[in-house]
Formats: sequence, C-alpha cells, structure tokens
Amino acid sequence: MVLELTLPRPPSVNGIYATNFKTKRRFKSKKYSEWLNAAHAALLGQPRQRFAGPIEIDIAVGKQDKRKEDVSNRIKAGEDFLVTHGIIEDDSKITRISAWWDRDISDCLVTIRPGGKYENNSSVE
Repeated sequence: MVLELTLPRPPSVNGIYATNFKTKRRFKSKKYSEWLNAAHAALLGQPRQRFAGPIEIDIAVGKQDKRKEDVSNRIKAGEDFLVTHGIIEDDSKITRISAWWDRDISDCLVTIRPGGKYENNSSVE
C-alpha cells in the first residue's frame, strides 16, 4: 500500500518557530500556522491511511524560482504534520527519506510506503 498526498509547499525549518525574547519561549510562527491550516484543508479531500512500523517517504517540493534554498529544510514540517494527523505513527519510524526540488509542481508531493530496514538490523523500539 502506497499513499500519495499533495500538500502546500512546506515552510523552511528555519522559520517554523519564533521566540518571545522576553519570556524566552518558542511558539509556532504565523507562517507555519498558516501552512498547517492550508495543509489540513488540502488533506481533507484526499485518501488517508495510517502507517505503523517502519516506513519510507519521498518528498518532491515545488521550486518555482532561483532562490538559494536547502530542500532538506522543508522536510521537518511535513513529517510533524503527518504524525499530528495520524498518517504515520511517529517520525522516528522513517527508515529512509528522499527529498528533491521539482520545477514541474508548485506544491509538495509526499509518497509514503511501508517498509525499510534499519542499517544495523537491531531493534529500535
């Protein structure tokens, strides 16, 4: 069983939290909160299933300009979203993850499949 989801282009991990310098507490940034709401709305019209145990994830992220960006900074917001919405059990269960820029899309295509092995074949539980 493979699940493909189309989500809005995730924010960079560098901008998902902000800090209140008076209290030294961190909180979700406005941009991240807006993305979470948009991702939730996008999820509502798509098939869903729950993955328990080891999984592999592929993430194609839309790239529409020539700004210098790091695709790996776009992974964390999506991982956390999948956990929050019960699609994956926990992001610690991801055994392999691939991410790349895709100039043919503007959003983010996430493909999830069961499987994968831990490199040292030991229990990670």
